[in-house]
Amino acid sequence: RSGTQNQTLTAGIQLSTTQALQVPTSPNTNIAGLADPSPLDNAYYEFTAGTQPALDVAGRQLRLPFTAARQSNVTIQGLFQNMGTQTITSLTANYKVGNGPVVSAPLSGLSLASLDTAVFAHPTPWQPTTGGVIPVKAWLSNPNGGTDAQPSNDTIRATIVVGDSTMRRKVVQEDFTSSTCGPCRSGNINTRNINHNIAANRNKYVEIKYQQNFPAPGNDPYYTAESGARFGYYNGSFIPYMILDGGWNENSQVYNTSTLNQFQSVGALARVSGDYSLTGTGLVAVRATVRPFMPVPAGRLVTHVVITERETRNNARTNGETVFYDVMKKMLPDQNGTVMPALSSGQDF
Repeated sequence: RSGTQNQTLTAGIQLSTTQALQVPTSPNTNIAGLADPSPLDNAYYEFTAGTQPALDVAGRQLRLPFTAARQSNVTIQGLFQNMGTQTITSLTANYKVGNGPVVSAPLSGLSLASLDTAVFAHPTPWQPTTGGVIPVKAWLSNPNGGTDAQPSNDTIRATIVVGDSTMRRKVVQEDFTSSTCGPCRSGNINTRNINHNIAANRNKYVEIKYQQNFPAPGNDPYYTAESGARFGYYNGSFIPYMILDGGWNENSQVYNTSTLNQFQSVGALARVSGDYSLTGTGLVAVRATVRPFMPVPAGRLVTHVVITERETRNNARTNGETVFYDVMKKMLPDQNGTVMPALSSGQDF
């Protein structure tokens, strides 16, 4: 751990009392500021025995969406590393879905230096035609028109869950805001205008406001550890900050009907329903049902249940807002939600 300032040093590996290898940039190998006391920002160098080949491209990670709808376009992309000595300028990208044919396409105009990594996307998307848990594999071949010296490290694999059918989506909007944040007032006014004041939009969304404990004085009374944890889950760094269906992440001041319609046009792969009751003792009883239109592997999906207050005036502070809508009060059982078990398509959870 080096604190908050970047450091330079010699990095290498000692093989014997007389032989050692070092990173080519030593003794000026740059180490970024490692201010996190946990292992999250740790880094390492990997040394491979033998002579480094001229041409060797290794697959590191296949990056696919967790789920997809039938007839949708799925981009097949992955993280690869140039393990050879030559800079890679051309490749052939390949993928294979299940027992289907290999889909290949040339990639040119590249410049991937030795030991560098890059994400390559296949120019031909895959269109699923059947539902289920579908295996996908991808690899790069013909580096610089030659032969890859280590084909054993080329292929990366993953699975994607394809829905059997879809239904009209209701967009989940997660807003991170605070009553001590001046721009948050403008963002909340904008989302209220788009969502509620335009009648055609009222049934297209569900909105959740997570109050935060900054900027100063940071005393929004509706901030909770759960709202802070949800902000951290998305690696948020500013407010107002808006998430749509876990994807679109922007300042809520630029949210508009076009964006809402874009997300609502994507078919939903599960039916979610629920109801609740209140008792005189302040207890809330909640019943929720999730029916996926696809097979769900155990641990792949998480169900979140959130209690919101439709309208409150109890957390006014410094930004001029006096009325607050859809404020998160409790996540059930907490911010981690409930991990779903293995389910078949159409099975209720």
